[in-house]
Amino acid sequence: MSLTNHPNRGKTSSPCRSPSSDEVKALRHELGLTQVDAANLVCYSKRAWQHCETGDRRMHPAAWQLFCLKTMNLPRPDPRDVAPDEPDAPDAAQPDAPAP
Repeated sequence: MSLTNHPNRGKTSSPCRSPSSDEVKALRHELGLTQVDAANLVCYSKRAWQHCETGDRRMHPAAWQLFCLKTMNLPRPDPRDVAPDEPDAPDAAQPDAPAP
């Protein structure tokens, strides 16, 4: 029985595909993560992650997608660009109440 239409076994480039061992290793290195840090992001053991990097095991497509989502390089504000909290100043838009 052949399961070539299974997303984890097929040769297609669908979004639900297993990454190659080179892709797994390259992205981890690019992000500067250790194998333990990378494995923890997708609830894998260090040994399971190592198997994915050596090609002894294919990473499940959902684990790969989770890793990619959790490691997205989203722009973060530079703390030097954020103004410090200022004390509440009186609102200049509200006129003073009339004197009695």
